[in-house]
Amino acid sequence: MADALAALARAAAYSLEIRVSLDDVDADLNDRVRGPGSWAKAIRAVRLLNDRGLVPIVTATEILDAGRRDAAGIYQRFRDFLLAQGVAKPRVKILPVFAVGRLERRGGERLTDEALEGFDRADLQCAETRVIAADGVYACPILAGLPGARLSTESLEASFRPVPLYHPACVTCHRTGMTCRNA
Repeated sequence: MADALAALARAAAYSLEIRVSLDDVDADLNDRVRGPGSWAKAIRAVRLLNDRGLVPIVTATEILDAGRRDAAGIYQRFRDFLLAQGVAKPRVKILPVFAVGRLERRGGERLTDEALEGFDRADLQCAETRVIAADGVYACPILAGLPGARLSTESLEASFRPVPLYHPACVTCHRTGMTCRNA
């Protein structure tokens, strides 16, 4: 797969951005969230991609043991870890905690018209970005797979319409200015 992705990147007119999700640089802490063996698979993928000139963006959330370290500390911890893995130009993206899963049920806060008054929705990633999944097109990778978030089952073009900001995760993007963009 790494060889195929490298060939694709060489032939593409645009850059190929690849993300690898890790929840911690420690295998045990990561695997508590992602499942047994997932840390080893992710690190192997990082090494294989790096060896082929594809430097993946390692993406993590800012939460695990929040009292133990802050977002800046998490970034440095991942950066140092990647350097130790032989990644000369480490790319790390730290995401805020989104209201999904159990967090979604706690408050279930939603965006209101009042909260969005004067806010430029074009600032949100979902205004122009789309995620293609097996069952349709979505505006957000966090909501991919949720029927209420599906924008189209027909075509990518049909999905480019205003996005309903109905989910508690939308509150996080609105408040933090969060974007999954790589810029």
